[in-house]
Amino acid sequence: MITMNIIRGEPPSIENVNTGARLKKEVIAFWTRHPNGKFTASVISCVLDCRKGEARVVLDELVREGLIDTYSRESYTYYKLPDDEARRISLLKSHASRGGE
Repeated sequence: MITMNIIRGEPPSIENVNTGARLKKEVIAFWTRHPNGKFTASVISCVLDCRKGEARVVLDELVREGLIDTYSRESYTYYKLPDDEARRISLLKSHASRGGE
């Protein structure tokens, strides 16, 4: 599992890297279908059928890369596409250029 390696400070295994890359593609594909949505890590993990910790690792990576933003309300953190139209289009185009994988 990706999160356990990170917590223990171990380098991720090849299997976990592949899982993370696959999950990242699934998260981006999810937002192409719901571009105006704001979702918690719990909701995204349920929709994509993965562990919440795995979803959170991928979501936080996408935030660090500037591809998605966070929005906090009533002690919940929501993830969403950027309000900046250029950044939003960049993410959606990058997904489309890979053939919508």
